[in-house]
Amino acid sequence: MGRPSLQAERTHEIVLAASRCIARHGLSGSTLELIAKESGFSRGHIRYYVGNRDQLIDLVVENALEPYRNQFAVLAGLPGGADRVDALLDFLFGDGFQASGDYRLFNALFQEVQRDLRLHNQMQVVYGRMQGSIEDTLIESIDGASRSECRLVAFALLCLTLGITDLALLSVADDAWLMTREVANSLVEQLRVGSKKK
Repeated sequence: MGRPSLQAERTHEIVLAASRCIARHGLSGSTLELIAKESGFSRGHIRYYVGNRDQLIDLVVENALEPYRNQFAVLAGLPGGADRVDALLDFLFGDGFQASGDYRLFNALFQEVQRDLRLHNQMQVVYGRMQGSIEDTLIESIDGASRSECRLVAFALLCLTLGITDLALLSVADDAWLMTREVANSLVEQLRVGSKKK
């Protein structure tokens, strides 16, 4: 396989530098000058390789979300049942979100959604799709569970994930992720028990 194009390589380097800046300084604090310094490229090079600031932010969001989209695609390909739900919970409260450290970047982006309608709409779509993927996993894996019940539990799991990632910024106790996972397990178990009573 050939070497990736210089354009793609430079774009990726700039996007990673912008992501680090946004995670550290917030979106509004991440000026092109700061991103240029972090990336080692001039402002002109940044514009050449990625375009304007909105295009750069789009690339940052897309790059940050790609691993999560890929993981949800992997989960969707697993056979339904308890193993698939366990894999989902491992992803939401284990190595997926916890290990990535991306929550600093996502938190910085969330802080801007009230001021930036375009970003607000992007993030709303992203989290809507995440909730839908969680819901689909539950309905396909728990016999007898209704769509409305799965929607409620999916929303609760997403809220738990977002809540623990926000709390992680405060350096909460080491077992906070484990405690959150236990709450998630309890919600899923209630869904299982409720669906068997029907």
